[in-house]
Amino acid sequence: MIDYRLDYKSKIYPNIDLKNRNKVSKPDINSITNKKAKTLSKKTDLMLPLIASGAVAAGLLLVGLAARKKISSTTLKNVIQKPNNLEENLWKNLDFKKADTIEDAASYAKDVLGIKNFNLENDLQTANWVNEGLTNLQNIYKGKFKMPDAVSFLTSKRLQDSPMAIMSFPNSELRSLVINKDFLKSTESLEHIKTLLKGLEEKGAIAFSNGKYKFSILSRDRYKPLFENLAELKKGTKNFSPLEINYMAKGLDDYTNMCYYPNVYKDAFENLFKDASKMKKIKDKIPDFPDTEKIRKMSIDEMGNLIDNIYKKTGITLDCQYGIHSFNKFDMLYHEGGHLLHEKLIPSAYFKYHNPVVKGSVPENASKELLDFLNDSRKQEIAGRISSYAKHSPLEFVAETHIGLCNGYKFSDDIMELYKSYGGPIPPV
Repeated sequence: MIDYRLDYKSKIYPNIDLKNRNKVSKPDINSITNKKAKTLSKKTDLMLPLIASGAVAAGLLLVGLAARKKISSTTLKNVIQKPNNLEENLWKNLDFKKADTIEDAASYAKDVLGIKNFNLENDLQTANWVNEGLTNLQNIYKGKFKMPDAVSFLTSKRLQDSPMAIMSFPNSELRSLVINKDFLKSTESLEHIKTLLKGLEEKGAIAFSNGKYKFSILSRDRYKPLFENLAELKKGTKNFSPLEINYMAKGLDDYTNMCYYPNVYKDAFENLFKDASKMKKIKDKIPDFPDTEKIRKMSIDEMGNLIDNIYKKTGITLDCQYGIHSFNKFDMLYHEGGHLLHEKLIPSAYFKYHNPVVKGSVPENASKELLDFLNDSRKQEIAGRISSYAKHSPLEFVAETHIGLCNGYKFSDDIMELYKSYGGPIPPV
């Protein structure tokens, strides 16, 4: 199951001292591996992320030939990874329009997207959201994205507190995108947002003034859409669906972590020093601007003050390779789509990268590949720059990074090298 849950019981902000942010310690993953973790009581083997079928005609032909051994599995894999450029160039994006009735939404899913069974009862808002997000994925992959066989609701009895998952069912090859019906009625994400905002405001990390949130100059462009929507949510001037609110909560979680993560600031300055034009402008306005060695020795507060000074005197804002959040309301579907494509590309290794237990735990029968990811501080640091959830397993690192790629983000070389090492899908250019 794709565990897209938030850890509502962990109160991040009370443990943060704004004036000593660089002293906040991180959990030691090595100590975690020495403890026996309790696995989920549900049948997780039936709830692991699985690739959906439903290929276009050319894909079906290749699969058929592979079955008859007229084309090798390696060739088939290469074709899926690197679609024919001519076919990509001929692809014409699907033009999505919201359905006026649930019947029209179901017809679009079946006739246009090729989803065999589409049943979201009478929830037209969720049906349109799913159809539009899956249409985006089909356009991003220029007709090569493989849809789930079915889209339906399940309850928390099967999904616990996860809003969405890709699931298989007993004695069936069908793969379904399932949405937690109970989650749509839940207020946990909203309460989590209120808790985080209150804590960040009390610690001086953000401020709400004149109907807008003021926040760190660092990664301002990346998080601006998130805080614009949080302001709308606070004022009650815009309605958001439960799934959108969940993603806002997750984005705010990662923003909170970013504010107190020293390497984020150091990475931002490293990127700045590589930009000659910006550095010339900064040195013209700030003659005594410190060199890289001095910046590395600064505390987070000192780096934060320097970033603010750069902005005041030059108008230049610093960004960093941290976070995948543009507040695209379809990012959860892009996450699930990453899982679907990932398993298709590496079916023999896929489940070695899976961590079936709750966040922060390690299964007793963890694979060598999973333990290597969890115990390697460098890999954990790279994954942490994507999101906190990306550190849970290689599968979640790939799925979370896939969100950024679908949004057009260009990640640093070390992020992409790790992503490719796990066989992550890359959208066509």
